[in-house]
Amino acid sequence: MLRFRKTEDATYPVAHISDQSILKAVQTFVGSINQVPPSFSAAWVDGKRAYDLARAGQEVELRSRTITIDEFSVSNIQRMDDRITLEFKVRCSKGTYIRSLARDLGLALGSGAYLTSLCRTAIGPYCLEDSISPDQFREMMGVPPARRKVELN
Repeated sequence: MLRFRKTEDATYPVAHISDQSILKAVQTFVGSINQVPPSFSAAWVDGKRAYDLARAGQEVELRSRTITIDEFSVSNIQRMDDRITLEFKVRCSKGTYIRSLARDLGLALGSGAYLTSLCRTAIGPYCLEDSISPDQFREMMGVPPARRKVELN
C-alpha cells in the first residue's frame, strides 16, 4: 500500500493528482529502469551497510542500479481529506526496492509518497498461496506447538 499525504516531516500536495495521472505514471515504471536504493538499505557503501551509516547520522549517497519492473498495476485508489492511498501489485527483478518505487512514483506525480505496508507474495518459485503456517509445519514435523510467552504486568 502506498500513500500520498501530508506528514509531520513534509507536506506533499495531492490536489493536482488525478486517478488518470496515477495510472499513467505507474506505466512509466514498467520495463528496465534505474533506481536509487533508500539510504536505510542493506546496500554497501565503502565496505559498510548503508543503513549503519544512515543510523549514525551520516549522509549516504547511493548509486542507481538497473532493475526491471515486469508488472505494476493499481487495484485500488482511495481519497480521504489530504491523502491518496493506493493498493498495487508489482512483479519485479531481484534488487528492486519497493520503498524507492513508492518514493519515485510520488516524485513523478509532483508530490511525495511512502509505503505503508508490504506483502511479498512470491520469491522465485515460492508463492505465499502455497505456504503453510509455522504451526502447520511443526505439526507436519511432529513437533509440539510452540509455547507462547505471556508477560504479566
